[in-house]
Amino acid sequence: MTATPFLTTGPAAVEYTRDGFSLCAIPLGRKGPTAKGWNLFENAITSPATATALTGNVGLLHAWSRTMALDVDDWGAASQYLLARGVNLAQLFSAPDRVEIVSGRAGRAKLLFRLPTSLDECPQTLQIENAAKEMILEFRCADKGGNSMQDVLPPSIHPDTGKPYQWGGPGDWRKLPVIPEVLLQMWQDELTKRTKGSAPAAPLTLPLGFAPQGFSPQPGFAPLEENLWGMTVMESVLDHISPNTDYPTWRNIGWAIMSTGWKCAPQIVHGWSKLASLRYNPITTDDLIRGFDPSKGITIATLFHHAKQNGWIMPQQYPPALAPLAPPPPAHLPLLMTADQIRQLPAMPYIVRSVFPAQGLAAIYGEPGAGKSFLALHLAHAIAIGTADWFGFRVRQRPVIYVALEGVGGIGKRTTAMELHSKQLCPDQLRFWCRDIHLLTGDGIDLLASEIVAAVGKGAVVIVDTLNQASPGADENTSHDMGKIIANSKRLAGAVGGLAILVHHAGKNRAQGLRGHSSLHAAMDVVLEIATVEGKHKTWSITKAKDDSSEAKRDFDLIPYTVGQDEFGDPITSCAVQHTIHAAPLKLKLPTGKHQKAALAELRNQLQQPGRGMDYKAAVALVASVVDAPAIKKGDRAKEAVQALIRDGHLILNELGVCLA
Repeated sequence: MTATPFLTTGPAAVEYTRDGFSLCAIPLGRKGPTAKGWNLFENAITSPATATALTGNVGLLHAWSRTMALDVDDWGAASQYLLARGVNLAQLFSAPDRVEIVSGRAGRAKLLFRLPTSLDECPQTLQIENAAKEMILEFRCADKGGNSMQDVLPPSIHPDTGKPYQWGGPGDWRKLPVIPEVLLQMWQDELTKRTKGSAPAAPLTLPLGFAPQGFSPQPGFAPLEENLWGMTVMESVLDHISPNTDYPTWRNIGWAIMSTGWKCAPQIVHGWSKLASLRYNPITTDDLIRGFDPSKGITIATLFHHAKQNGWIMPQQYPPALAPLAPPPPAHLPLLMTADQIRQLPAMPYIVRSVFPAQGLAAIYGEPGAGKSFLALHLAHAIAIGTADWFGFRVRQRPVIYVALEGVGGIGKRTTAMELHSKQLCPDQLRFWCRDIHLLTGDGIDLLASEIVAAVGKGAVVIVDTLNQASPGADENTSHDMGKIIANSKRLAGAVGGLAILVHHAGKNRAQGLRGHSSLHAAMDVVLEIATVEGKHKTWSITKAKDDSSEAKRDFDLIPYTVGQDEFGDPITSCAVQHTIHAAPLKLKLPTGKHQKAALAELRNQLQQPGRGMDYKAAVALVASVVDAPAIKKGDRAKEAVQALIRDGHLILNELGVCLA
C-alpha cells in the first residue's frame, strides 16, 4: 500500500515530550530512524520546541524515557513460552491499566510499561526466537552498548498497512503501568543466562491440552524452573500430599523434589517432612536427600502422579502480581448450592499456611517488651524471601511493606541483627515506609497504597507498627473511632489486594486481648498474641483464626547481636528472633559410654551455651577427633555418639545445627 505523502506528527510529539518521553524522528513510510546517532542520549528529542517541527513518523526512545515494550510477533508461541515460566500473556493483555500500541496486523501485539524507579540500569533488549530463527517475542529497551531502542508511536503511519498506529487498551499512555515484577525478573534471569554463556532458553514444547486448569505431565514436558512460578506449583503439589505415609512413598516424594535440581530442594524436603511432626527425623531426612540417585527413574512426574490421586490440578498460571487472589466461584455451580458443591469453591490462598491468609486483616499484639516488633519484622523477612517455613508453617512469597511508625530509629539495627542471624540479606521484596499514615482519618492511605502497587504490584502484605502510632488522637475504647480505624485498615488491605497486619498493644486486663473496643477483635481474620513466660522466654499463639485451627502455639527467644559501634566506640546491639522449644527442665541421665562422655565434653567446650549451633557434619567430625577408637572406626563411633546424645536429650538438632539442650 502507498503511504500518505505527508504527516504532521508535531502536535502529538509535543504532548509526548511534555510527559517526559524522549523521541526520535523517523522518515514517513519507515519503521525505524535513519539519522546517524539517533539512539544516543544527546540526540534525543526532549523539548516541545523541537518536537513541534516533526512531520514524519515519530519513535519512542525507551532507554531515555525509562520505558520498555513487550512486542509479540507470534501470539501462540509467545504465550506458550511465557506460560511455561509462570506468566500468562492473556492476563497481561486483560489488565485494567494496560497501554497498547496497535498496528492493525493480525497476530501482533505490543504493550508499553514504565521501568521501576529502583532499577539503576535499563535492561538490554531480549529477543526470543523459534527453532527457525523467527522472532516470536521481544523485550525492547536498550542495546548492548546501553543506547536506546525505539518503537513507533501513534499517529505514525505503518509502512505495510498504510494506516496510522493507534493507542489501545483501557489505560492512559500518560500513566504507563510499571512492568510487573515477575515479568521483569524473567527478563533479567534470561539475560543473565545468556551473559554467562549458557544457551538461550528456547520455547518449550508443552503437552497437548496444557492450560491453566488442565495439566497432565507427560514424558519430555517442560521442567519447573526455580522461580516464583515453580515454587507456586511445588507448594500446590505438596498441599495434596501428606508426609504421614509409608516409607517408600515418603522416600519417592523426597527424591522427586530432589529431581528438580533446585538449590532449595533439600530445604523443601525438610519443610514438607516436618509437617509429620511425630515422625520427622532430620538425620533420616538428610540421609534420604544424600541417597537421591537420578538413574533410578524418580522424577517430578512422580510428584505430580501422587498429587493427582488426591485431586490436585495445576494452579492458575498467572504471575503473583497479576493473579486474582480470590478466584470467583466456578461458573457451572448454581446459585443455591449443596454441601458437595460448596466444597468445590476455591479456598482462599495463604501467606503463612494455617496462620495468615493472603487477604484480609490480622493483628499481632502483646504487652510492652514482649517482642511484637521483632516478631513482626522476622515474619516480614520470611515472607519477602519466601523461606520454606516460618515456625514450621509453610510460607508463600509475597512483597512486604513494613510501615515503621514506632521505634523508627531502631529498625536499621534490627534488620542488621536479623540478617546476621538468618545469614540472608533483606530482599528488595521487603520495603519500609517511614512516613505518617492516619487510620482514623484515612490520611496517607491512598498515597501508601498507590506507591505499593506501583512498586511491587498487587498482593502485598502491609505490616503497620503500631496501630496506636497510626491513629494519633483516637479513642480506641469507643466504637466510633475504632470503627473508622477498622474501615480504613480494610481499605488499605483492599487497595493493595493483600493482607494488612496491625501490630497492637494488649489491654490492661490480659484476658481481654487486644486493647480497645471489642469490635477490633471481631474484625480480625487472625489474631496472634505475644507473651513472656517466666520473665524471659517468649511465645506466640493464635487467639483467633477465622478459617483455621486456633491451637497453634510456638516458642521463641530474642538472641542478642552486636551490629556496630557508636561514636564512643561502644557496641550497638539488637536482637533477632530464634524459634526454640521451652520445655520443663528434664533430669537427664548422664551419659555412661566413653564415646558419649568424650563427645558431650568436647561439644560443650565448643558450643559453650544453648542457642549456639554447629553444622551436624562438623559436630561429627569434631567428636571423631577426640573419641578413643581405631582410625577406621572413628567416624562411625562419632556419629553413633552424637545421635545417642540427641536421642537422649543432651543435644538438639534444629535450623542452627547441633545445639546444647
